[in-house]
Amino acid sequence: RWGMGIVTGNNQKHVKSSRGKGLVPVWRGADIGLDGLSKPKSFISKDFSQYQQVPKLDLFDEPSKVIYRFIGARLTFFCDTKQRLLLNSANFFIPHGLEVSDEILTDYLNSSFVNWLFAVLFETHKVLRSDLEYLPIFVEFLRSMDAFDEAELLNYLKLENENGTYRVKNRICHELTSQ
Repeated sequence: RWGMGIVTGNNQKHVKSSRGKGLVPVWRGADIGLDGLSKPKSFISKDFSQYQQVPKLDLFDEPSKVIYRFIGARLTFFCDTKQRLLLNSANFFIPHGLEVSDEILTDYLNSSFVNWLFAVLFETHKVLRSDLEYLPIFVEFLRSMDAFDEAELLNYLKLENENGTYRVKNRICHELTSQ
C-alpha cells in the first residue's frame, strides 16, 4: 500500500515552526536522514479538511511503514513505527506480505548498492513509486537475515564493489588465484 504526505496547498500559511494549540507534528522529506528522523520542526492543524490533499488517515495509523524522501540525490528511507504524519516531500509504503521485516527492508533500500542501482537505472533526483517498484528485492535472502549486511548481500549476488561501481565477481580469476 502506498501513500504520499499531506499536501497543504499553502505551506507558508498552514505549516508552523513551533507547536501550538491544536497543532500536530509533521515531518518533511528533509527531516529523514540515514541516522533517523530529526525532531519535529513543522506543525499543522489537526483539521485535515483544510488541506488540498490528504491520504487515507488509516495509512498513517499502520503499526509500521517505510517512509522516504521524495526528492534527493540519495535514496533515504526510515522505518516509522510511531504513526507519524508526513508532508508531501515525504512519501511512504506499507510492505504487507513481503515476509521481510520493515527494518531490514529499510536498511536494504538505504544501501550503497541499491543507491547505485537506482542512479544507474533512473538518473533522477525524484523517487517515484514506479521506480521503487522496479527495484529488485531479494526476498529469499533478506528474510533470512537478523540484521542487514551489505557485504553479505554482495556475496549472495556474487558482486563486488570496485571504486563505487558494482560488477560480477570473475569466477575464473578468483578460482585461479585461490589455488
